[in-house]
This record gives sequence, structure tokens and C-alpha cells, in this order.
Amino acid sequence: MRGTQEKFYYEMLHRQQTESRMELERQRALSQMVAGVAHEINTPLGIVNSGASLIEELAADESLSVGLDDDGRMLLDDLRETARLMQSNIARASKLIQRFKTLSFHHAAEVRETVSLVEYVEEIVELFAIEARKNSCTIDFAHELSGDVAWDGFPGYLSQILLNLLTNAVRHAWPEGQGGRMEVQLTDAGTEKSRVFRIAVRDFGRGIPEENRSKIFDPFFTTGREQGGTGLGLAIVYNLARDSLGGSIEVKSEPGQTEFVLTIPALVAEASTADK
Repeated sequence: MRGTQEKFYYEMLHRQQTESRMELERQRALSQMVAGVAHEINTPLGIVNSGASLIEELAADESLSVGLDDDGRMLLDDLRETARLMQSNIARASKLIQRFKTLSFHHAAEVRETVSLVEYVEEIVELFAIEARKNSCTIDFAHELSGDVAWDGFPGYLSQILLNLLTNAVRHAWPEGQGGRMEVQLTDAGTEKSRVFRIAVRDFGRGIPEENRSKIFDPFFTTGREQGGTGLGLAIVYNLARDSLGGSIEVKSEPGQTEFVLTIPALVAEASTADK
């Protein structure tokens, strides 16, 4: 009997590890695809930007306004303003695409890098805000760090954790189609010799039932199986936080608020990448 139980346990453990690896590979493949699409979009954007610049330049030629009546001059003014609006929005789109490419590269490549933690987390939040708005959600970012604080670690793992937490909130915090408010807060913790950062992801939804809180990071545990949930998202978050970033994650929840708190060291130890 004991041998049968041990065999069942090891088979289940192997299945969990296999499923987790498959989920991570799926996320990496998706990130690579997003990066490729973002790169391709840049070409037509560049052409449109060149056209808008030409329109603005031609419309600014004073010789065109010679002999025009008031309506003609107003038309030229409208053309110049339209060209400027096109260029400003193209610049905004290019900035978003660059962020997509950067985050997707980190997400897929698992490279060690030193990044500005405030800027990096803010970029993740700003990009996810697009998806949040489509689901009637808002998301705010705040931090208590002074200056340009560097974090030496694996940005790809951090983006996977935050995007998983935010996506989980959008899917489960409110009844379908209702939406609500979310917050991401970055704080400095620890001591000068052992500096750590805390990133809190909060939603102000219905909360996690008490009987589910202790199982929230267990592989295959999900309350959204009928919506296609695999129960691997938060299990992967837990493993990435602990094994890949050398940190920890905990959850607090009550009706009206759920908070996931990720704690990571300012310098991620090389040993934390042993799972790769």
C-alpha cells in the first residue's frame, strides 16, 4: 500500500512539473510572437509618419496660401493640425510598441539585467492598463522610492509574475463584465546590507473565500475551470517568486479587497536561477 501511495505521489509531482514547464514554454512562445508582431508594425508606422511629416511640410509652405480666401487658409490650418495629431499619435504608438518589444524580450529570454525598478514596473502597469480598460477595470501605480533605483535580477520573471497577478484579478475579482479598481504599489524594505523591495498588487473586488486561501498557490487548484482555467497561473507565480527571484509571495484577502505581496531582493542571487 505504501509503495502504491509513493508511486502515485511521484507520478503526480512529475505531472505537475511537466504541466508547469509546458505553461512556461507557452508563455515564452507567446512573448516571442508579440515581439515579432510589434517589430513588423513599426514599418507601416514609419511610412505613415513620413507621410504625415510631408503633409505638414507642404501645408506650411506660405506660397500655397497666396490668393486663397479665408476658407482655403482654414483648410491649410486644418491640414497642418491633422498632420501634427497624426505624428503625435504615431509617436505614442511607437512608444507602446517599444514597450511591448522590451517586455516581450525579457519575458521570453530570461536574461539577467539591471533595470530601473520604478520604470520597469510602471511600464508593465501602463501596458496592462489597456487590457484592464477593455474589462471595465482601472489600475493605478504608486511608489515610495526616491531617485532611480536599480534592480539586478531577471525582468522577464518579474513581468510574468505581475502580469499573472493582474490578469488573475481581472478574471476573478468581480462578477463577469463588472470590473473595478486595482492598485500596484512599490516600496523599499529591508536594510542597507540586505535591501529588498515589496510590490503589492491589490484589487477591490469580492475577495477570496477563506477555505480557498490556503490552496491558492497549489498546482491545478482553480475556481474557474469552466472558464478554461488550468490552475497553474498562481503556482507558476509562486515558483518564480521563490526559486527564480529568491523572494517570496503571500496573499491577504477579505470581502472587498485582495492583496498579493511580492518581496524580492535588490540583488537576485545566481543560485535562484537553478531551476532554469
